[in-house]
Amino acid sequence: MKPELARLIDRQRDTVQQMKEEATDIAETVADEVWDQFETEIDSLIGDEFMFDVAPTIVTALSASLGTLFDEAITRHVEKPFLRLEEALLRERGGGNGFDSGHLDLDTLRKTVKLSRRINTQIEAAIERARPGVGRALSTIIGDWLDSDGALDRLDRDMVEDANRVKAELAKLRKPITEEVREAATLIVKRAARDYLAWLDAIEAEQNP
Repeated sequence: MKPELARLIDRQRDTVQQMKEEATDIAETVADEVWDQFETEIDSLIGDEFMFDVAPTIVTALSASLGTLFDEAITRHVEKPFLRLEEALLRERGGGNGFDSGHLDLDTLRKTVKLSRRINTQIEAAIERARPGVGRALSTIIGDWLDSDGALDRLDRDMVEDANRVKAELAKLRKPITEEVREAATLIVKRAARDYLAWLDAIEAEQNP
């Protein structure tokens, strides 16, 4: 094995081992980024007014959005770093078989689908908790009967209040969602590091028959 390649393999082994040991920290970064962007999605989709008739559509859109945000964060913080390592090693090696990232892609896809499904249930429950009770329905009926001209104004106020309640309930999901994301990301980082280290071992064995 060329000395330059041997030294690069040693450096990359140290780097990947450190990534494996810092998997929780990397996953924490992923979770924080996903939640910050998810909050923006909540504000965008809920808006200033909310009608519970569209709740199923909102639930689907938010859970899908969270899955996409998770996938993008994993690409930034996990997939791209490993691809850069792979490119550097293949350059020094002069080509050959690259790191099989198929396991990483499949692992990310599985975690994304599982995460979206689990979060879907939590989002649905949060929006349902924000739904007004029978008291407001009766109040609305009586108010419309006593003052039909003010019905539209009352409806607008109710929709604004509903939007604020829905956002408040969804904000309470920060802890469970970030925990779910952190757990999934940690497993992905550790699996990717393990596979990459195995690839380095295989190259070393190939170069030193």
